[in-house]
Amino acid sequence: MSRTVAKEILAKKKAEAVEGRYELPSKKPSPFFEGMAAEYLQYYRANRRPRSAERHEMAYRALKPFFGGKRLADITPLLIERYKRLRKEKGRSEVTINRELAFLKHLFTQAIAWGKATENPVKQVHLFREDNARTRFLTEEEEACLLTYCNVQLKPLVITALHTGFRKSELLSLKWESIDFRHHLVKVEAAYTKTHEARSVPMSETLTATLNHLKILATF
Repeated sequence: MSRTVAKEILAKKKAEAVEGRYELPSKKPSPFFEGMAAEYLQYYRANRRPRSAERHEMAYRALKPFFGGKRLADITPLLIERYKRLRKEKGRSEVTINRELAFLKHLFTQAIAWGKATENPVKQVHLFREDNARTRFLTEEEEACLLTYCNVQLKPLVITALHTGFRKSELLSLKWESIDFRHHLVKVEAAYTKTHEARSVPMSETLTATLNHLKILATF
């Protein structure tokens, strides 16, 4: 480009700026956590099995009170570490916290793919170490098969075990006072846990519906 042409273009842009017809390109703001989560969950429901989507939704409900109102660009590794510490102080298990952070990590991965984020802060955060040799989840087919062999009395107990991961002693200790339908939580008293510390586990939609139905039947 010659200096003459360059001067002509510069003069034209200056004239447009004076007339208010030329706008400088603006950087698109980072999306809010809730907005990105809503888009991601909609995408995930359409491409994954219902049970997997339900686990993601449970993780989102746990993350929302802490990260709600923040833009993705404001979510830093340090902020995530604070979330880990807060959840630990509230008695959440390390496995549960890892699942919540896994959701957050997947969300950022998808945000980068969609051009809504440039980096994934969760990659710089160390997850809690788990005993993978003992970690085992039933597939949807295995779960359905198991429930077909349960009678009416046993089925709610098995569903509770599948959706909370409670041990036998923890399951048998549950009372209606242990169920917080308002906040969708199931609480186990310290006397019945392996660590001797009270803990609460979020209820999935399936578990909430099961226990609600059981409570209605109990009133008759």
